[in-house]
Amino acid sequence: MELQQYAQLVKRYWRSMVAIVLLCIAAAGGLTLILRSSYTSHSSIFVSVDSGASGGDLYQGASYAEQQVTSFSKLANSELVLKPVIAQLGLATSPGALAKHVVVTSPTSTSIIDIAASDNNPNQAAAIADTVAQSLVSAVSKLSPMSPTGSQLVTATIVNTATVAATPTSPKPLTNLALGFVLGLVIAAGQALVRSAIDTRIKTTDDLARVLDAPLLAAVGHVGLMNESGSLATGDPTTEAYRRLRTNVGFLTPGTEHRRSLVVTSPNQSEGKTQTIIGLARMLAQAGERVLLIDADMRRPTLAQRLRLDSEPGLSQVLAGRGRIDDFIMQVDDGSLFVLPAGSLPPNPAELLASQNMEHLLATAEAMYDYVLIDSPPVLPVTDSVVIAERVSGVILVIRSGRTRAQDVREAARLLDTAGVTISGAVVNDVARSGRYGYGWYGSAYYSSSQPGPARSGGRGPSGRRRTSPSRARPSARMPEADPEMAPLN
Repeated sequence: MELQQYAQLVKRYWRSMVAIVLLCIAAAGGLTLILRSSYTSHSSIFVSVDSGASGGDLYQGASYAEQQVTSFSKLANSELVLKPVIAQLGLATSPGALAKHVVVTSPTSTSIIDIAASDNNPNQAAAIADTVAQSLVSAVSKLSPMSPTGSQLVTATIVNTATVAATPTSPKPLTNLALGFVLGLVIAAGQALVRSAIDTRIKTTDDLARVLDAPLLAAVGHVGLMNESGSLATGDPTTEAYRRLRTNVGFLTPGTEHRRSLVVTSPNQSEGKTQTIIGLARMLAQAGERVLLIDADMRRPTLAQRLRLDSEPGLSQVLAGRGRIDDFIMQVDDGSLFVLPAGSLPPNPAELLASQNMEHLLATAEAMYDYVLIDSPPVLPVTDSVVIAERVSGVILVIRSGRTRAQDVREAARLLDTAGVTISGAVVNDVARSGRYGYGWYGSAYYSSSQPGPARSGGRGPSGRRRTSPSRARPSARMPEADPEMAPLN
């Protein structure tokens, strides 16, 4: 991973990382408070050898003394030495248990034995160190071989008595807290790497580029408040993202007359396709384009509900041959935006969408409107979107940041590609606030689709809704007006 990727990893999981580090520090602090204080005292013994007066004898004696020091150091933790200590101090313990509190060491190339005794009582620690030293001297005297002159060959002498420790040697608060901090950093970094490896959700433009070979048309943030007409509230920052989407949609198939029918879909449900198509339709209508919105999701339609319109009759009636398209189209807002709801939910939506009636409907709509935008079901659960996509000019795939998984995007692209359909571009919803495009990637929750409302007033169709006759309108062959400040995305 590059340094920038590590920085993104920290930015993504910094909350859990900080929490883990603080938890480890708190655990180290709590353990420090629980542990009893321990004090350590030291006493030292010097081991000497009775050797001759010559230089060779002195050298051999010194070497022999060093060898004996190693043996006597191990002897210090034996029952021979520790039993008398227990008896003399009246300790309620065993030689094996006492040996755990007595550490005997010898500096290299010396004849000195250092005895360190630890205890919760500083006075007791000093007493144990001195008593062990005295017992070891007595044991050396008993075990030491005799010289030819009848004297002891090896002699042990106490050269340093133990002093009572003024401060505890353990626990060490600062050391423990530092260890807790380091351990917390290691665990925090590890969990971030593991979570990043198993988390395949699309969060950044780089994530999307790695799984989808299609241009990013817009990165749309959290949808703000809706006014009474169901449109975005004035001043909502995502309006600029929808303007960018409108501009880039005009560049999908430049220079062609039949560029006006687009399917908007997503890999799974609840990824923002309906809100995206509404935002795009409003922006196109504001630019003077005549736009027809068709709700082709005849399984879970929400487009009419979002716009506070009746959801039936509509598309299913037209495809079933129970009426003409202009019998069920409703006019929205200032007259440039029209809606064909899903209609009654049929038992066979995929068959209806694959029928000749659907092909004829699209041809008729494309001849009447500048843009025909089709809200279709998600790609992965059902085949409806694939069926429709084969008959239109382009497909826009909507992805929800932090929700849509990479494998779902790949599978949706594969299903469309199998049908000979190429994704024209992608729109990412719910993006985080910092980013490269426009307002970047916002981090808010996706706008809820449950927006109840009354049907529109005005001229009424068969079900009491206002109708319009689109046959009077002819399509415009011009490209949509681009915002001067908005450059197309690559």
